[in-house]
Amino acid sequence: MGFIFNFKTSTKAQDQFTEALTKLFDSGEDSDFTVQCGNVVWKLHRVILRAGSEYFRNACQKDRFKARISGMLELKDDDSQVAGLLLRYFYTHDYQVDDNGNAPHIVHAPLVVHAHMYAIADKYGVTLLKDIAKEKFTTFLQDIRSKGAASLDIPAFATAIGVIYTTTLASDRGLRDAIVPVMVAFETQLRASDDFMALIRGTLADGDFAVDVIDAWADMRNAASSSWSCGNCGRLRQP
Repeated sequence: MGFIFNFKTSTKAQDQFTEALTKLFDSGEDSDFTVQCGNVVWKLHRVILRAGSEYFRNACQKDRFKARISGMLELKDDDSQVAGLLLRYFYTHDYQVDDNGNAPHIVHAPLVVHAHMYAIADKYGVTLLKDIAKEKFTTFLQDIRSKGAASLDIPAFATAIGVIYTTTLASDRGLRDAIVPVMVAFETQLRASDDFMALIRGTLADGDFAVDVIDAWADMRNAASSSWSCGNCGRLRQP
């Protein structure tokens, strides 16, 4: 008799396990390791953090880092809200932000949260979280494009761009390429925005952002000039 896999049972068990780990994160029960970022302190568990990334695995061992001896790790240069989502991710393997930016202790706009999560995942080598953040960021922008210019929060978009270009290497095109279709689709609106144009006029990432914008808008114009519209159907035709 063959083995029958019950997907519904498996999913329910996984949900229950995730719920239990979430409660463990929130309560700090049986904690054996402390992480601090700014004024926020989390009572956590070495075994879970060690499974999260190489960085945290090293920090949680007891024989080398100062944190290993003291049982405490300080994340000095991170946003405490974003750090909280990173640490929660180790317990839940996801993070949630709704359309209003609502997440545990988060005040950033959703697009900005996704950009921050991509950056912090890259910093601490949490590859799967980086992929998740990229997917959420890209999906959010695709939804904006489908709804039209009125759905684009330009100040939040500009803030997210600032995060991307100041926290990732120029060779990391993961989110940089994702913003290009939005810049092309909503060029008129973005040109009218002081927040967006200030990024171009500034020296963001040593001018890398300005180059990306110029290239994107130039490519759009080149594509348009190399096409012509059919007089009968109005569709663009390539020469």
